[in-house]
Amino acid sequence: GPSISHEGKDYAPILFVMGTGCYDEVKNDNWESNMKLAMLIIEKMEAKVPGITKGMSLRKDTYLSNYANKGLLVEIGFSGNYVSEAQNTAEVFAEALGEIYGK
Repeated sequence: GPSISHEGKDYAPILFVMGTGCYDEVKNDNWESNMKLAMLIIEKMEAKVPGITKGMSLRKDTYLSNYANKGLLVEIGFSGNYVSEAQNTAEVFAEALGEIYGK
């Protein structure tokens, strides 16, 4: 699968899936706060490894994100990415969360 190389390390791309619930019977009142958090994480991850994120995919379903304020669904890697690439991306994701919520 596609990978991102930065400073001698390979990373799997990460995609943030935002369930808006705009067409569901169940309304998602959390989608805007979830999207703001995703945008902040994307900004921090891109500062560390340019090109690592594939942005956001807005979906009409809730993906159960209506149950959690600031809940996220992320997809790390695609078919063909190595586990090591996904692990490297997960580390950058964790670092970004640590910067937001404190280490």
